[in-house]
Amino acid sequence: MSRYTEPLKWKSLIPRLLGLGSKVDVFLTGAPKSGSTSLHRMLTSSEVFNFSKKEIHYLSDDIWYQKWYGELLFQCFFPLIQNKKSRLNINTGFEMYHPHFIERIHKYNADARVIVLLRNPTTRFISDYRMIRYFGQIGQENGIISSLMEKFMADKKAIQEGDHKGSNILRTGIYHPHVKALLEGFNSSNLMFITQENLLEEGPQTIQCIADFLKINLSVPEQLFVNTGIKKYTKIDDSELNAVREKLDTFYRPHNEKLSQLVPHINY
Repeated sequence: MSRYTEPLKWKSLIPRLLGLGSKVDVFLTGAPKSGSTSLHRMLTSSEVFNFSKKEIHYLSDDIWYQKWYGELLFQCFFPLIQNKKSRLNINTGFEMYHPHFIERIHKYNADARVIVLLRNPTTRFISDYRMIRYFGQIGQENGIISSLMEKFMADKKAIQEGDHKGSNILRTGIYHPHVKALLEGFNSSNLMFITQENLLEEGPQTIQCIADFLKINLSVPEQLFVNTGIKKYTKIDDSELNAVREKLDTFYRPHNEKLSQLVPHINY
């Protein structure tokens, strides 16, 4: 028995007894801007997975999770009436970073499979910056938009000072502590690591690897593709982009080495 497994509580029986929703079988987690939206769309467009909303956040929302009706409400996002023949449900989000993600998965469904999706942290940082700048979620008190270099320097300073406040997209690319926890918390047969690069360069083969991992037959419509970002909407000067990319590579190098020691086939 897993060290996280606890006796089933009465409240977790409510959804099944009432028939409002069905269990989530697969959790897709990992880093933001790593292709989770595209992979979620691929899987839920297949004949295997039921359609579901992305980023429901039940397991990472402490207030919601602690409500007595929390699981009931969560499973209402996966109504039985929408079940396909296979009745497979997938929940997609970034709960990997939540300190209680692993134990909550085990409490909810000890047999759940977990797919972890990562991306080169340098390109991930730049993509994340483009997104938050495009949506107006980055700036300074005087209203001036932070440049890519300014954001990198601010996030790096916060990490060095141990400041965990605010959105730190540089810290988000430090994967190895979370990967180590996942490897320690799950059986290898229930855990799979893939990258956005796998999806871009070896899409059909990667989908087949997922099918083998889940022990299912899985086909994905060919017209679906990986969303690689919104470059055309957020312009960055080439000289600044190259300078920051070099600094990012230097910053992430020791962290990437620790990651590759944990998951050898991921080598950034």
